Amino acid sequence: IFFRSLQPLPWAMSVASFLGWIFPDRRRRQTDNVPEGQCTADGNDDEGNHLMSHGSRQWGVIIGVVLIAVLVGVGVVRLASATPPRTCDGGAASPSLLDAILLSGTLRVGTPGDYAPYSKWHAGRPAGVDVQLVEELARHLGVGVAFVNTTWHSLVDDQRAGRFDLAVGGITNTLQRQKLVAFARTLEEGGKMVLFRSDQARGWAGLPNASAVWEALGRPDVRIGVNAGGTNQKEVEARLPRTQIHVYPYNGLQFMALMQGKVDAVVTDDVEVRLWRMRYPTLMSTVEGVYLTNATKAWMLPQAASTLKLYIDSWLMSRFSFDVLQGYDVMRDEVLQQLASHMDPSAVLPSQGHAQGAKSGPRPAGDDVLSTARANIDAIDMQLLGLLNARAIEVLAVGRYKQEHGLKVTDPAREARVVQGLQRRNVGPLFNSSVARLWPVVFEEMKRLE
Repeated sequence: IFFRSLQPLPWAMSVASFLGWIFPDRRRRQTDNVPEGQCTADGNDDEGNHLMSHGSRQWGVIIGVVLIAVLVGVGVVRLASATPPRTCDGGAASPSLLDAILLSGTLRVGTPGDYAPYSKWHAGRPAGVDVQLVEELARHLGVGVAFVNTTWHSLVDDQRAGRFDLAVGGITNTLQRQKLVAFARTLEEGGKMVLFRSDQARGWAGLPNASAVWEALGRPDVRIGVNAGGTNQKEVEARLPRTQIHVYPYNGLQFMALMQGKVDAVVTDDVEVRLWRMRYPTLMSTVEGVYLTNATKAWMLPQAASTLKLYIDSWLMSRFSFDVLQGYDVMRDEVLQQLASHMDPSAVLPSQGHAQGAKSGPRPAGDDVLSTARANIDAIDMQLLGLLNARAIEVLAVGRYKQEHGLKVTDPAREARVVQGLQRRNVGPLFNSSVARLWPVVFEEMKRLE
């Protein structure tokens, strides 16, 4: 910038050169035809002319140096009044995203909140390894955290629209996403695997490599379950054009469908395969050691937020003592163990907190295991209520059909088959005898609607 401000400098050097040599040239023209040792017309010999030439050159150099000094001063003044350099995050005078977060006192964090162990909504707020880590980051910044609900389908668009400053929750870093957003330092390396029921393996467990697995899954009679909007759906649709693909609106429903026999396999990230196999080791299987794809996970942020990215990357290095991958794996596995020990497979629909953003803060005084469990039960009860009402809608349709065709409302054989089917698929801890007592109550209330 300094040298660009001195644009007249070449001109000044030319002036100095001209003044330093023009006078000697004029004097020399007068002696060009005088023999050596003779005087010129004005009585000066050739040696005197050289002395005058030397003196003129000194004056020319002095004048040139003065001019250069003046122009350097002008350049310094121009530099001081020049437009300030642009920040890494935007315009010349606009603050960076990190500045805006510090000024507002709030870090807005977007998350789909349906991907354990990274981020899962529970009792009105998300929980998971990414949630824990981003709350640590906020404390380090000295700001609060406002969690914003998003979906896998709208994740990138919401980030670009400025709905949140940072997105977390097991986000895969893909080349397609890199065209639109930026990613912080890699937190995890892994890939996609296939999960299927042990009693419906079709010989898949012994397949030797990823190509063989994709080929086996690509048959027209195979039903694959995936969650909507994420990389699982995109990968399966691109690789398995002939397969029956069942897309579920919320991550978790595909695993319920697998347990119920509605799909034959689920293609998902290796961490979710581990989680479901840890919880149901005899029921769930995979092709050991075979990754269908390779991928990395990281936090997502706007492309222009280079200052925030640099801060997050540096903080992660400090937080995990320069071994981010190993440190994050340890932290994630601790959450996996906690989830596997008390995971409820039916708690897969979005809770009340999933429908709207929730702001995190210090836990209330006296909060303990009992209050946390009760809050989770309240959220599950809301999900059960929604499912029962959804069942009631279907029952009303059945009732209308029976009335139009003169069929009886009560069908004891059908009710018995439903209970027996539920008991066969029951994985506990609810007893089969409890299932036999609970569902007749549901049947009676539904028949009232019919």
